Amino acid sequence: MAKRTTKQPIVLAQPGEQCPLPYDRRFSRSLGKRWGVTEKFCYYYADLIVREDPRLADASYVEGFATCGFMGHGLSLEHAWIEWRGKRLDPTWALHDWHDTPDHYFPARRLDRTALLACWEEQHGEDTPYPYILTCRADGERMYAPHPEYQLASRAAWRDGVPEESWAALEQFLDRKD
Repeated sequence: MAKRTTKQPIVLAQPGEQCPLPYDRRFSRSLGKRWGVTEKFCYYYADLIVREDPRLADASYVEGFATCGFMGHGLSLEHAWIEWRGKRLDPTWALHDWHDTPDHYFPARRLDRTALLACWEEQHGEDTPYPYILTCRADGERMYAPHPEYQLASRAAWRDGVPEESWAALEQFLDRKD
């Protein structure tokens, strides 16, 4: 008799938590090649692929932060990626041969295709600046941390890349009002 297994629910990270989903480098590279992805356009391509790729109709566009080790220091970057069927897809980063992927991902906002299309069409139209969910006002001007989710993800990513003995100084830096 075959052993019955129950499918475990997919656990998605909340803002300020590290993304637990495994990275699918092979499919990420395939998406990158298919869509002509180039570096430094993670928001554009993650958005485009979630909106347009018929295979990813049930995927989510995610904006947040990624951290990676760089010359012995943690580097925190604003970043966008795709979450799909319990996997993390990063077609922008997958094209880099010098490093497999950022060390950790910290989501701030997540939109499924329907929500992404509504955001695109109703709020920004064709001239959408990226990252448009987290850091842009309706007039297109950038502002720092308009959403609490952004602040949670930002702090978690910064702490991930900084030694624990430096956290107090980091918190003072992040709390500054300038």
